[in-house]
Amino acid sequence: VAVAATLDSATVGAGFTGLGAAIKLRQAGVDDIVLVERADRVLVVAPSTLTVQWLGELWRKFHQVFVLLDEARIESVERDYGEGNNPFDVHPFGVISMEDLASDPSLARMARHAELDLVVVDEAHRLALEDVGAALGPIVSQSKHAILLSATPLQADRRGFFRLLQLLHPERFAD
Repeated sequence: VAVAATLDSATVGAGFTGLGAAIKLRQAGVDDIVLVERADRVLVVAPSTLTVQWLGELWRKFHQVFVLLDEARIESVERDYGEGNNPFDVHPFGVISMEDLASDPSLARMARHAELDLVVVDEAHRLALEDVGAALGPIVSQSKHAILLSATPLQADRRGFFRLLQLLHPERFAD
């Protein structure tokens, strides 16, 4: 596992398939961000097949309790707190599927407005997909810290990796 580029408050983590995102997170300094800086709002975005695994890893490796922001949880926020309440405000430590954010523009808009301290995107090479990139790009760029994790950052091509760097620091990686 290697941290490919560390840029102040934004990191691209790259490694080999199957080595575990928790290892990458530890190398990228998530302990410092969450524990030392006392992040108040953290969102982990992962493919739907990995969200439950993320909940377990966050507890086992970091002793952090996160909430799965799935359709049922989001509906419960509306039911329990009233319509119009932001689920990312009600549950400031959350794990959500990238598919849910990509398919629901209002949910992505609420995430953008949540003033997130840290956004972690697993399988970040999927940001190259138009719907995923359109939904997650603004969330990543508006967060205080961002970590993009990918076992295959060059899956599409070298330009895909460059686009990840541009997303994190457009001023340093201009066209």
